[in-house]
Amino acid sequence: MRHRRVFSMLVSVSALALAVQAPAPSVAAAPGRGLAVTPAAPEVSRERRVALVIGNSAYRSSPLKNPVNDARAMASALRDCGFEVTKLENARRLEMRQALRDFAAHIEHGGVGLFYFAGHGMAVKGRNYLVPVDADIQSDDEVEDQALAADAVTGKMEAAKNRVNVIILDACRNNPFASASRSGRQGLAQMDAPAGSFIAYATAPGSTAADGAGANGLYTQYLLRAMAEPGLKLEEVFKRVRIGVKQASSDRQVPWDSSSMTGDFYFKGTAAPAPAAPGPAPAAPARPGDDLLRRAMAAYTGQGGTRSLQDALLLFIQAADLGDVRQRDRHAGQPGPGVGLLPQGRRPGQPPGPERPRAGLLRRSAGMRPGEGRCQGLRVVRQGRAAG
Repeated sequence: MRHRRVFSMLVSVSALALAVQAPAPSVAAAPGRGLAVTPAAPEVSRERRVALVIGNSAYRSSPLKNPVNDARAMASALRDCGFEVTKLENARRLEMRQALRDFAAHIEHGGVGLFYFAGHGMAVKGRNYLVPVDADIQSDDEVEDQALAADAVTGKMEAAKNRVNVIILDACRNNPFASASRSGRQGLAQMDAPAGSFIAYATAPGSTAADGAGANGLYTQYLLRAMAEPGLKLEEVFKRVRIGVKQASSDRQVPWDSSSMTGDFYFKGTAAPAPAAPGPAPAAPARPGDDLLRRAMAAYTGQGGTRSLQDALLLFIQAADLGDVRQRDRHAGQPGPGVGLLPQGRRPGQPPGPERPRAGLLRRSAGMRPGEGRCQGLRVVRQGRAAG
């Protein structure tokens, strides 16, 4: 008879372990949801940025007020944007050519190259020339020898095969050498940007740009302002410059650009960061009956040093009482009872109700009366066992 009772208790323990451990309905993390396995983002190394900045103001004829100021401000702004900057002020012809050679050697290592020129420029037979301060031009055929061809700059940058090359020409001011040219043309001619390049002009081809009444030329003034804004693509920077200069000059000066860019470039910052990948799904909160179940299993297996089938059964019964109440409340759309109701398996003020299905099954299989083992069950059994 004793063996049969123990066998019934074991069956009850196994059945209740399965019933109590069954989790409440929940949304499981499907593959690819919650626990997202994504490759680590590649480390983004800051690419090298190299700039050559030239500002020529001290011309023998028709000196300019702002190019040197523009070059200084531009060099400072580019350093703030991570560029290694070489700056020339009032450069002579040989100085400009040597600086271009050195610049070309630096950008051959890859990254981003930027060339900025502020000063006098002129177009002869469809070619643009940047004029040094020591130029002595008497006729068109002398320009090539006396000035630096703009396509020599684009050629050096194209040969470097950088990811990005930027050429900024604030060189469309009134041409003092126009009288020496048979064409008498003002401004610069349009150039096609080589692959991966962006060419920006202070004004439209064939037009002239204002030197500016302030500390900087009108074009460079708005360029410095736009470059300081983080998160703007290169094209957006020059779009803002065009809008600002156009409005400030009452449409007399309209900046121009030519692009063959295939990638993105930002002077400062980058695009808005993408949303973070979802992390692991949060662990399910502990259910009120979990502690009872752990204690029951410890008593059943003797984990604490003493194996007691009766203690295990009573703890399983209390957990079943709680589970039945939680199941009834879930079907009724009410929140389940709190942890403080574990022994009784009912809410405060609620009188003992009828036997719950799972708890009743366990009590019947163990030969116990309805309600036995509830609340003070462990104390009663221990006393009885001690008395026996």
